[in-house]
Amino acid sequence: MLMLDIPPRVHGIIDYFIGLMFVILPTICKWDVLATPSLIFEISGSVIILYSLITDYEKGLVPILTIQKHLILDAVIGFFIIISPFLFGFYDESFTFHLIGGLTLMLLVGFSTTVSSSRSGSGPYFSPTDKRYY
Repeated sequence: MLMLDIPPRVHGIIDYFIGLMFVILPTICKWDVLATPSLIFEISGSVIILYSLITDYEKGLVPILTIQKHLILDAVIGFFIIISPFLFGFYDESFTFHLIGGLTLMLLVGFSTTVSSSRSGSGPYFSPTDKRYY
């Protein structure tokens, strides 16, 4: 069985990358940047970058938000991105991009740990005290 544990340090790097990709995706895809499908990605990406900056992990600047709450926000935004085409009526335009973007965030949450990779006594499997949020 594949065990993939993404430590907070790596999660932080991925967060900034995903946030940036969400912000620039509408431009890359040549979408109308003021249309709802574009705004969903642009706003979500900006919010991801903002709360990553205030998360208490190695890549955060101001340690306000715990990694557990950060992961909950990732999951909520991922779910919102997936359902947004149905909420706002553009499911026939760009559902695939929203599905992939939302699932990417939710998978990141599922594979992320809340314990730094530098924890002592860790073996090839996660520790029994390692809290995982799916």
